[in-house]
Amino acid sequence: MRFPCLVDKRFCNTPVYVVINADELNEDGELVEVLRASATCNLQMGAKVSLTKDKERIELSGVALFIGDLCPTMPVISSGTVTIDGREYSINKGTKNYNPDGTVNFTTLELI
Repeated sequence: MRFPCLVDKRFCNTPVYVVINADELNEDGELVEVLRASATCNLQMGAKVSLTKDKERIELSGVALFIGDLCPTMPVISSGTVTIDGREYSINKGTKNYNPDGTVNFTTLELI
């Protein structure tokens, strides 16, 4: 059975440049790059301001939705950057949204 994609392709019009890092470090102490690619996504920008214990402001900037599995070599996306219109955002959280048969329907990246 084929499952419908929950992110419609006609709404994925925003060009982005994605760099995804693995959790391990290389011999220089830097994060290992797993993926470096240009793609299009459905981008939803917004802002949420909250204060930490130290009275620091944190602004969540948006969510990028990608059709299918953005990085099939990694089971979990935890860090990296996304460049949109020359502005670089850090990946706060990556989520792979699965179909009932275990395939990835779409990938969500929360950006700061």
